[in-house]
This record gives sequence, structure tokens and C-alpha cells, in this order.
Amino acid sequence: MSAVSANKGKIELHIKNDDLPNVLELLSQQYQINIIAGKGATGKVSADLYNVTVEEALAAVCRATNLQWVREGNCIYVHTADELAAIKGNESRLVNEVFYLNYLTSDEALKVIMPVLSKKAVTAVTTGAEAGIPSGAEEVGGDNYAMCDALIVRDFPENIEEARKILERMDKRPRQVLVEATILSVTLDDSTSLGINFNALAGVDFRDIAAPQPTTPPATIQTNAAGTARAQSHPWGTAYTAGFATAGNGLNIGVMTNNVSFFINALEDVTDTTVLSNPKVLTLNKQPAEVIVGQEIGYITTTVSETTAVQAVDFLEVGTQLRFRPFITDKGYVRLEVHPEISTGVINPLTEVPDKTTTEVTCNILVKDGETVVIGGLFDETASIGRSQVPGLGNIPGLGWLFRSKDDDTLRHEIIVLLTPHIIEDNELDAVGKATLAEAKRRCLGLREGFSFFARERITVGHMQKANEAWQRYEQTGSPKDLDDAWWNVSLACNVAPNNLKALRLKDKVLTARTGKPYAPPDLTVWDSIQTRMRAVDKAKGIESPGPLRRPEEAPPASQETQTKDEAPATGKVNPKETDRAN
Repeated sequence: MSAVSANKGKIELHIKNDDLPNVLELLSQQYQINIIAGKGATGKVSADLYNVTVEEALAAVCRATNLQWVREGNCIYVHTADELAAIKGNESRLVNEVFYLNYLTSDEALKVIMPVLSKKAVTAVTTGAEAGIPSGAEEVGGDNYAMCDALIVRDFPENIEEARKILERMDKRPRQVLVEATILSVTLDDSTSLGINFNALAGVDFRDIAAPQPTTPPATIQTNAAGTARAQSHPWGTAYTAGFATAGNGLNIGVMTNNVSFFINALEDVTDTTVLSNPKVLTLNKQPAEVIVGQEIGYITTTVSETTAVQAVDFLEVGTQLRFRPFITDKGYVRLEVHPEISTGVINPLTEVPDKTTTEVTCNILVKDGETVVIGGLFDETASIGRSQVPGLGNIPGLGWLFRSKDDDTLRHEIIVLLTPHIIEDNELDAVGKATLAEAKRRCLGLREGFSFFARERITVGHMQKANEAWQRYEQTGSPKDLDDAWWNVSLACNVAPNNLKALRLKDKVLTARTGKPYAPPDLTVWDSIQTRMRAVDKAKGIESPGPLRRPEEAPPASQETQTKDEAPATGKVNPKETDRAN
């Protein structure tokens, strides 16, 4: 005996010593589910189930009778374990599936789906990739060129479905990090000979630079156990002063939450500051990036064998280099692997081998999205030696020093690196792209408006001449290159002179040849609007409008009913105007 009731997707099932086929039939008919029972699906069932789904009830019934059920499409099959194993092991059920990958490599995808595949599974992957653009002695990474990354799997349908679910979750667009890097060169004097004191500099309230400081209430200075100022409390916030750690070798590393421009302004108040580079690098998560500001010093190398000697030119890369690699963590933090390097080089005249002097550091830093990492303590020295004397008198023994002078100078600079990571989401990237495109269009429009009449006409004529020549070549040869040249030049002409009718007509021809769809220039729209306005006026006056109006440059259409001036009217009536003309 079995009874079932439902409430908001949940059911209540009561079974008392009933046959399993009857219970399965009851569930199938009551809830319109396709349930097929195997030969071994027999036995008695007793159960009282409350507030469960149909699948949960089916699983409970099958478990009570040592049976298993599987879903294939819109059908549910109930079998014994032996029957199900025999079905799953039937090689006639093997199917082929091709997974096209967007972001995962085929080798990585194969590794993640192997646990859900059977022993009879057969897999194949597309060709793996070699490294991408080399960066110094290391590789940027990336996959070998292939038309597409694909993974081919031959296995049972249920395993294929599990593999598809895994790949749908794994093959996601990688996140990106926009790193704003600012490399500064600070000139050191006697007061800053040991480097910039970031602890003192960080104590500057950058709000004071942007706006006047209010007089009330006064600032409150907090100190630590040693009496050193740690923070200054103001009505608008707190300025921390001891956020920088100094390593034993003079390297300064810290995190700054204030604006970078305020930091540079405060630094310029202390000493002369030069911005060497200010790049913005967008890189994928866990992918390295590199910024180099310097030069390559060439030198000759010689390779000698038993019979020949081959010379080649190699280059030594020196200057300011910055390598970093971001790792996006949870809660908006970014771990940065940073390697700044300051190097100089010179060719040794004795050995003709380059000598390189370098100062570099490698560190791992955890910084929050939008905060700035400050790395200092990288020094660079330039020594200059000057000698001057009075000709003749400076060479007198014993007294020559009175007529000689020397000017030795040593310039000492500290390189400061500022890194600000920004985690870029997809919608933010689209917004940045649209803003950049709008700015480019605005600048193009401003540039066009800045042209004088003669300059605009001269530029338009030049592009139209090139466009007409390319179009004529295309009509003769049908070369796609000539068609592209014509499109490029006529587009430039239309950008400079949007209302030039000759350029618009040629653009219509070229676009029709490229896409098969005619171009609707602005003058067509204006002419059509004039016709619409004239028809509306005629309709208001009760006048029947003629057919489409001709353009000013179009010839009137030929008509068989057109009469010559020498022909007389066929009505037999005399036209008064003709009579007057005859008289």
C-alpha cells in the first residue's frame, strides 16, 4: 500500500510492504517522470518520508533495496549494481566529445578532468605552445601557436558530462592587474647623503598640500614607548609616520595609502626629484611584466674554432629595470613579486669586456588594491674629475700648483620605485576602453576643428587623389590591397571634411565593394528630409505630390511622351502663348 502527497515541490510518501515496481510506477505517474526499472529491480519497500523531493525519495527507496539509479537525458534508470556495472562497461556506449578552450591550455585541462574519466577513456590534445616574447634571460610564458586549444575525449556519456561541468568552472577569463609604476631619481646632498628618510617624509599630511589646514581643533600627536611620533590625528583623518621598514643594508620598503602625486610634491620640497618613467602596465594574474629605462651597450665577441674565428656583436642591458609579477588574493589584496635593478656599464679598454655595476633587490610584498608600495635605498653615483691650469705657468716645478685648479664632484642619486596595483574587473576594463575611445574621438574632432580652411582643403585633396588612384587600380585588377588603400584614404578624407560630396560618393562605392552594403552619407539623409518636408506642405495645401524629386546633379529621366518644340498639340486648340510667340 502506497500513498503520496505534494506541497510546494516537496512530497510526503507513505509505503507499507509494497512491491518496488508499484512504488516506481506511482512516482512516475504522479509526477510525470520517466522511470525505467531493470530486471533486478524487485523487492518489498516500507517507508514514511516527509518533506523530500522526488529525487530524494527515489534515492531512499533504491538504497533500501540495494539498487542504484542514474539519469540519462529525461529518463531515470533503476538497476542493480551488477547490471549498472555491465551497462557502464559496455564499449558501445562510448562517445566522442571535443572541448574548445578559451583560457586553459589543453594540457592543463586534461590534468583537471582525468579524475572523472574511466579507465577506458581515450584523450588527445592540440599541440602545446612554446614560450612567448622573451624578457631578458627569462620567458614571459604563453602557449605555442595553434588555431585553437582543444581537448578530445572518448568516454562514457556520464563521465563526459562530469568533465564538461569541471571545464565550465575552470575555463574562466583570468583576472588582470593594472600596475602604475613611477620611477623617481632623487638628488642627494649633505643633508640627505644617507638617503631619504621615509619615516619623516611619511609624516607629512598630504591633505595640507591640497588644501589649507584648518586652525581648530589642533592636531594630536601619538607616540610609542620610545617617544617617537607614530601618528598625527587631524579632523579629517590620521597621518601615520612610521609605516616604513628599513633593512640592514639601507633598503627602504613601505606601503603608502596617500596619493602618489602628493608624495612626489612632498619629496620635491626636500630635494630635487626627477621622474624617470611613469608607465602603466596591464598584465594577467600570475604573469610577469617588465619595464626598462636604459640603454644597450654593444661589444664584440669572438668565437675561435680550429679553422675559423667568428665575430659577433652582443649587447649589455643597463639602466633602470623593473620586473614584477602580481598574484591576486582574496579580499582585494595583491601579492607582488618585485625586482628593481639599477645598473651601469662600460667597456673595459684593456680587456674589451663590459664591466657592469648593479644594485638590485628581490622582494615579495602584500599590498591592498589601490595602495602604493614604496621601495627606496637604491643608490647611483656619478664621479666627475676636472683639471685646469694656466698654460705654461702650470708646469713650473714647485710653483705650478699656484696656477692649477681641480674640480672633483660626485653626484649621488637615490632611485625610488612606487608601485600601485589595481585589480581590474571586466566591467571596469570595458569602461576604461570606452573612455579611452571617447577621448581619442574628442582629440580627433578637436584636431579637425583646429585646421584652417586651406589646410583642410589641401589634406582632403591629397587623400582623395590617393583614394581615386587606388580605386581605379582596383577596378582594373580587383586587388584587395588596392581596395583597402582606397578605403583608408577616403575614410581619412571624410574625417577631415565630413560634408565633401565627392568623398562621400567614393566612400559609398568602396564600402559597397567591401561589404556589399551601400554607405548612407549624411547628404542623402538631408535630401530625403527635404523631400519629406515638401510632401507634407503639399498635403496640407491639398496638392498631389509628384514622384521622388531629382537631386540637383541628376539628369531628368527620359520619357516616351516628351514632345519636341516643333510638334503641334493634337487637341486642335491653339495655345495663346504660341499665338503670341508667332505674332
